Amino acid sequence: MKQTISLILSLFLFTSTICVAQTDGKSLAIEGLKYYNGKVVEKNLEKAAGFFRQSAEAGDMVGQYFLGYCYFNGEGIAKNPSEAFNWFSKSAAQGCAQAQCELGYCYYMGIGVDVDQKKAVELYEQSANKGYPKAQFYLGDCYFNGEGVEEDEGKARYWYHRAADNGNEDAKEALVRLLEQ
Repeated sequence: MKQTISLILSLFLFTSTICVAQTDGKSLAIEGLKYYNGKVVEKNLEKAAGFFRQSAEAGDMVGQYFLGYCYFNGEGIAKNPSEAFNWFSKSAAQGCAQAQCELGYCYYMGIGVDVDQKKAVELYEQSANKGYPKAQFYLGDCYFNGEGVEEDEGKARYWYHRAADNGNEDAKEALVRLLEQ
């Protein structure tokens, strides 16, 4: 009986692995997230990065974003700003709001690319208009500090409010600082 259960379990695991290997990019990205988060399976950043790579190479924007994120932070793969920029670019071109924000950050800080604050603002705006709170906050900062755009406290306040309404804690703190001025 134990041998039968063991055989069935082994067959299931083997079949599952084959199915993942022959599936679409989105499923590979989901598999990568399981290993990245470590909630469904034991956390393994190297395996996560491997699944993200397969997903990214299949053209999935989520896989491309997370592979860029792994390269950006050196998680499960060697840190490589140029590769991070490359994969964020591919994902952002497909409309991924998170990738647009991170690509904007790369342009803003000169990570994997020359500094271009106007391009950063353009990307933050694309992402912010999709409701991504981090981009809304960054865009508010750009307007507040006049970086990549003309300084405009009203627009800064607008974007900080949108980000705060979407749960961004940094934006809430920025709004408090504005009120104290």
